[in-house]
Amino acid sequence: MLNLQGVWVPLTTPFTFEGELYRAKVAHNVARLNLTSVVGLVVGSLTGEAETLTWEESLELFHLVTQGADAAKIKVAAVSRAGVREAVALSHDLITRGAQAILLNSPWTGAEHDLYCRTVADRVSVPVLADVTGHPNIQPPPAILPPLANALPYAYITVYEATRTREPEAADDWRARLAPAEQVIARHGIPALKYAMELTGYYGGPPRLPRVPLSPAVQAEVEQALAGLRS
Repeated sequence: MLNLQGVWVPLTTPFTFEGELYRAKVAHNVARLNLTSVVGLVVGSLTGEAETLTWEESLELFHLVTQGADAAKIKVAAVSRAGVREAVALSHDLITRGAQAILLNSPWTGAEHDLYCRTVADRVSVPVLADVTGHPNIQPPPAILPPLANALPYAYITVYEATRTREPEAADDWRARLAPAEQVIARHGIPALKYAMELTGYYGGPPRLPRVPLSPAVQAEVEQALAGLRS
């Protein structure tokens, strides 16, 4: 079973302004996260604009992350394919490249969601992270998997450590400080998250079309929300 404690980062995907994978910036972001105590890196999630990635890009992105990541960090590959056959096939390819678990981004609901997750879990050799109970190969996703940890990993590590050491006032204080930034990211999505990363020394870069970069007014909103928060 995986250790799902600690802070996990659902990585963004660096793109050039031409919309290609920015390989050097993948390495840059991973190298900076190596300096932190985040436990796991999740590659190719919806935070990473998975719906815009080709099959080949998903595999290359995972390879680039694992190539640069500290050996102690758990590497999880997110799979967002709607069909079971495609999800299983992509999972197998990612496992051969070192994925220690598969995070399923199921597009289904109800009974179809359960069947999708269970069927994929039956056909792969590593743990599957999904919100389904009662299957021997399925674990719940990590409790602390915040998109904003791409920009502010130390802040979330502080929250986790305060919670772990039973210092609720310190944890609540940091949650309150993070709340305005989290709300801005929730309103404006991936482009806002990537801009927040630019403000904290990580590479955010442009989102991939049809998403577009932020307007100056929204940039100012993100800047204000992150005032005093640096990582």
